[in-house]
Amino acid sequence: MGRWQHISGWQIRHCGHPTALYPYYATSRDGREPIIAANGRGFRSLIAAKQAIERLVAGRATLTQDGRILD
Repeated sequence: MGRWQHISGWQIRHCGHPTALYPYYATSRDGREPIIAANGRGFRSLIAAKQAIERLVAGRATLTQDGRILD
């Protein structure tokens, strides 16, 4: 399973399923909370997940209580 560390401490992970349509999700800095896209699924690409974390860190997106990133 792939893992990428954002400079801010957030981690982006791949679910490990080779044919998953939304395989990427993020975890909070402490590694406990899964963070997903606004549609309730993971992210389709690593780039989309990285961009979502960038928006969150920059304050252009918010994180809901159920772990969704909203623009």
